[in-house]
Amino acid sequence: MKRLLILPSDERQEYMMKFLKQKGYRCKLYSRINDLKNKKAVVLPIPSVVNGMINSNDISYESFVDSLDKECVVFAFCIQDTDFADLLEENGIRYFDCYLCEELAQKNAYATAQGVLKYILLETKTMINKKRILISGYGRTGKAICNYLHALGADITVVVRRKKYINMLKKQNIKGVFYEDLKQDKIYFDYLINTVAVTVIDRDIIENLNINCKILEIASKPYGVDFEEARKRDIKVEILPSLPSKAAPESAGEFIADTIDNIIKEENLWK
Repeated sequence: MKRLLILPSDERQEYMMKFLKQKGYRCKLYSRINDLKNKKAVVLPIPSVVNGMINSNDISYESFVDSLDKECVVFAFCIQDTDFADLLEENGIRYFDCYLCEELAQKNAYATAQGVLKYILLETKTMINKKRILISGYGRTGKAICNYLHALGADITVVVRRKKYINMLKKQNIKGVFYEDLKQDKIYFDYLINTVAVTVIDRDIIENLNINCKILEIASKPYGVDFEEARKRDIKVEILPSLPSKAAPESAGEFIADTIDNIIKEENLWK
């Protein structure tokens, strides 16, 4: 029997467990530190670490690692370039950051886009095709949001850093601009949706925004919006974390279950 110990965090993992059980795994929920001993595989919360601790479970990195068997495999989320990842490596603990899997990243991008759409639909009193929306960034998530909103007739502009994306967008009849273009003249949008996790929406851009524009920050920390400048200009900013868990938790849980199952099979973890 293939056994997994699950450290819970949100609704996604409840559905993840359901789908893993359907695939033949036996899943147990973590309740105390001793549960970690002699386990063959552990699935961490989403995201896995917050403020130097294991998310939602108040376990220090050191306590977690010290409690693991050296043969244990850890399935984690968003731990790339963290002290926790370094500690796992130093102690010879094999781990997989599931969010580095391309297929999961693509699926999560569309779950995030659905979350953005849901937020706007619940808030607005007009049709989407009446909205002017600026999307900052054209990576996986930016593309997914662009596709959803453009299909519904919204007036979309995408701000990018490379000319090739301007040409790609033009072929779809979508306007593309550079960040520097937004610093030249006043710009008028109902929403600015940022998907970039470095500061690209800075003072020069915020000063040109119309006062009624609302910024939706969906990038991960350290974010891409100068919040202080937005506050000074009385421009509303809404930080929308973990949108897949809010918009489509069952689908998000299924995506994660598929990813873990694929890693186990591809790496031949259960021989």
